[in-house]
Amino acid sequence: MDFSLLRWEIAVTSLALLLLVVDLFLRRIPKWALGLGAALGLGAFLLRSFLVDDGLPPDVPRLYTAHGFYLLDPLAIWAKRFSMAATLLTILMSIRYLDRKESHPTEYYVLQLTACLGMMLIASSADLVSLFVALELTTISFFVLVGFQKGNAICLEAALKYLVFGALSSGIMLYGIALIYGATGEITFTGIAAKGGVHPDSFLLLTGLSLVLTGLAFKVSAVPFHWWTPDVYEGAPTPTVALLSIGSKGAGFVILIRLLHEAFPDYRANWLPLIGIASGASILVGNLGALSQSNLKRLMGYSSISHTGFLLLGVAATSVVGLSSVLYYLVAYLLANALVFGAMCETARENPRQDIRGYAALAGRSAWIAGALTFGLLSLSGIPPLAGFFAKLLMIRAAIAHGLLVLCGLAILGVVCSLYYYLGVVRTMYFSDAPAPGAGAPITLLRPVRWLFALLIVAVFLVGFFQAPWWRASVEAAKSLVPRY
Repeated sequence: MDFSLLRWEIAVTSLALLLLVVDLFLRRIPKWALGLGAALGLGAFLLRSFLVDDGLPPDVPRLYTAHGFYLLDPLAIWAKRFSMAATLLTILMSIRYLDRKESHPTEYYVLQLTACLGMMLIASSADLVSLFVALELTTISFFVLVGFQKGNAICLEAALKYLVFGALSSGIMLYGIALIYGATGEITFTGIAAKGGVHPDSFLLLTGLSLVLTGLAFKVSAVPFHWWTPDVYEGAPTPTVALLSIGSKGAGFVILIRLLHEAFPDYRANWLPLIGIASGASILVGNLGALSQSNLKRLMGYSSISHTGFLLLGVAATSVVGLSSVLYYLVAYLLANALVFGAMCETARENPRQDIRGYAALAGRSAWIAGALTFGLLSLSGIPPLAGFFAKLLMIRAAIAHGLLVLCGLAILGVVCSLYYYLGVVRTMYFSDAPAPGAGAPITLLRPVRWLFALLIVAVFLVGFFQAPWWRASVEAAKSLVPRY
């Protein structure tokens, strides 16, 4: 067992345990200081991964440890950095939000870190058992995070729905894993690929693959396994929704493309139509469902479903360009969602239900919040020159190159629909003269919050204007998975 390959996981685990110990023995420390300490620690780990080393020696494409159950390659490194960045941003959102909502927030930060740990382990899973354990670590953390506000009936309802659907999807996925093992006698991705090529028409193996894909479809909110998403988004605490939307989706897509291209490359003709159907259906259902929403959190839930459809479009392209587009899209999605959910956290006191009419005339009460929300929504809708525009452009280009013209048509239709409901929120903030009752007072932001919003807005522009470094990193990660395409 080479523990040096697990340095980031060990660091995140140590940080979570340190928070618990400090909170237990030093109760006079302000709770916001513990959140800030968690953010600084995670930020230090993330910065070190870029400045010092990434754990992979030069000219070594991949390393295995733990008897081949854990791997480290450029895709896993990319996903770990993504998970740490998503968790860092959501912890920063949580500091003021929990200060207003909860008297014991330390457990919340610890659960965010354990969810991050699970997502990092998902990225390095090299077999079905370690994948399932890592998925359950992430999912169980989210079960508690979704229902963290014990006195909120809507929050508890969302947690119950998430628990029921999560347990159901886990059971389906576990049964699929059992069928795959029964058909091949292997649990590692490379072993399944070797045995699957010998029996390309195995009904048992195809059934197991279908069930595993069903479980993963739940994790990424793909149609027809999306039912839980709007209700959970509406009821869960806003920072939880942010991490669920950004981090969980990123980890889900990384393991989805790894599983398909490493364990089932010879079954492309079987799984490719399923991916294509799920992509088109998710784009349609997500965008059409968002059109009638009056609650911003539910709107973002349907928006998440539509973005899942766009990401599946890149998976269906089955090439380095297509998979690189998926990774680039996730970066743009992270930045835009961080702006949107960060703004929602700052309006939680006066608009706890996040009704869109509660954002009426927001520009006059807080230009910073209105600006952050505007840039986030414009990037999600694909307005140039923001990062979201180039992410969607790259995705559609990769799909056209592979002849997925029908899906591209649905994607363009989805973009048009999204302009209506995203710009509807912007119109409410800037052109509505009548704020909702009790929502007319100016909103004061702390200076660090304004700095964070400014940094994220600049990042949305930079990722859009200067795509080259982000694209190169995405291509390097994708090539480590599908070098033959």
